[in-house]
Amino acid sequence: MKKNLYIGEFPPPMGGVTVKNELIKNKIYNADDMDFFDLYSCKRNPLNLLRLILKIICVKGMIILGVGSNKRLERLMQIIKKTRGSKKLNQCSIIMMGSTLQNYAKQNVQMVSLLRNVKAIFTESRLINADFQALGIKNTHYFPNCRVLSHTDYSGKTIDVSGVLKLVFFSRICKEKGAHYLFEVVDKLNEAGISVQLDYYGVIASEYKNEFESDLKRTKNISYRGIFDSSKEDVYQKLNEYDLLLFPTTWIGEGIPGILVESKIAGIPAIVSEHNYNSEVVHADKEGIVVSKADIVQSFTEAIIKIHRMPEMYEKLARGAWESRSRYDIKEYRTELRSGLRM
Repeated sequence: MKKNLYIGEFPPPMGGVTVKNELIKNKIYNADDMDFFDLYSCKRNPLNLLRLILKIICVKGMIILGVGSNKRLERLMQIIKKTRGSKKLNQCSIIMMGSTLQNYAKQNVQMVSLLRNVKAIFTESRLINADFQALGIKNTHYFPNCRVLSHTDYSGKTIDVSGVLKLVFFSRICKEKGAHYLFEVVDKLNEAGISVQLDYYGVIASEYKNEFESDLKRTKNISYRGIFDSSKEDVYQKLNEYDLLLFPTTWIGEGIPGILVESKIAGIPAIVSEHNYNSEVVHADKEGIVVSKADIVQSFTEAIIKIHRMPEMYEKLARGAWESRSRYDIKEYRTELRSGLRM
């Protein structure tokens, strides 16, 4: 049996949690001394839950938890404590997914106690670390939503003000992510005589599908391009085909969106809503534009028009986005994450 155990969700399906766990698996930890257990296997075969408990009982080294659900994380920590005692909990590290664990803990005294007893919690935001500190949970470390940087140089992006401004939405297509606002934005840009093309990529939420498809039919310069398969195409190359990433999210669980990091590596600036930790990723007026949520449609429209009329501003933002990619280089955090294996 391998010395250490990593418990988390892995692809398929592709999503923020599974992509992050797969990246950590491939770039941080050595498969020779780490046993990776996919929690999705328990859904496919409930008997795998017994197999997981057996692994927890038998593992000699550290346990790493990369779990997307706070409730599931709590249950796993309770299982570890009940089967191995508090001492084994001290040999656990958590790779936090998203941005809600600290809020979950605020409402759950038992969870606070569990979190105080683990070796380390790796969070995506320094602001989240401050929230944990306020709860008396001091064992936090900063680990942003990293990526492997591209070897291709995507710096020096410019726009042609006489041509079509190419816009892209690259996320789950639902109202929580603000997908519906962009139809109104494009309507206003069309009225203002700004030539744009907006493309959507992502899974369409079932509850929004009919409305989304209806709006698509009425708008000639908006297209749905399907679900991007990063195993077959280069996401950075695809993003670099566009001028601006639009991210008008209002989703309560938004953490550090991977697409904002990927847009930096692709060398394109983003316009984002001032929501949760977006402004921590996109430094306003240096790497992109951060707009108020008070009137998202108007704010996004004005930001796009401003960029279209000021190509020198666009070049500054594109340069800033490209240069800031180094903050999210997975190689920079390898030593920090591997320290979580030291007992």
